[in-house]
Amino acid sequence: LLLCPGMQKGSVLATFYPTGFGDPAASVEKEGSQIISAHDSPVAAMALDSNCSMIATASEKGTIVRVYEIQGDGKPKKELRRGADRAEIHSLAFSPTGEYLVASSDKGTVHVFAIRSGGMDATNSKSSLQRLSSVLPDYFSSEWSFAQFRVHDIRSIAACSVQHPHTVIVLCANGSYYKVRFDPHSSGEMTREDYYQFDDKSIQGEGRSTSTTALPQMPSSGGDEVVSSETGS
Repeated sequence: LLLCPGMQKGSVLATFYPTGFGDPAASVEKEGSQIISAHDSPVAAMALDSNCSMIATASEKGTIVRVYEIQGDGKPKKELRRGADRAEIHSLAFSPTGEYLVASSDKGTVHVFAIRSGGMDATNSKSSLQRLSSVLPDYFSSEWSFAQFRVHDIRSIAACSVQHPHTVIVLCANGSYYKVRFDPHSSGEMTREDYYQFDDKSIQGEGRSTSTTALPQMPSSGGDEVVSSETGS
């Protein structure tokens, strides 16, 4: 499966190739394609789950992340709201099991959304007016992240750990490394388990920070968790 932005603004092109593609003995003909009309604005970020069954997309506006089923009906499986203000999405990544989606942006907050949950698992926050979403703007049918973590450098990327369940690794352009954990049964702020600063001093063994080292005061949220009546996509 190959994903790329489509020719039309806000669309994604999914091209399907046979198993073993690239093998000299395998067929080189594609098996089909699918166009997903994901956003009104140009697509800025995409992610594919490990089973190639779901795709997550965000536009240049950065307020909404949509999740689609590959070879589905073209309608969003989930509409996830990062925040109210425009933002640049730096990374999108599914967890290895496809249960969660992690997003980071230039607002400095890492968000974890539940994609599949049940029983005692935490769920994404929803508007109290969602039951009226059929007659209200799309904003009220969106879901907000159930777990968040603030970083000091807004230039960051994040992904779920392969080895440790419910753990997120965050890397920042200033050399910061965060290992944080979320509670799958409770929503709220993620817990920092480890922190390192990889810069010239730390490489020389002088400036490494650990989980017990106090960090500077966090910047303001910049509107990342603010709920408003904005309906941008």
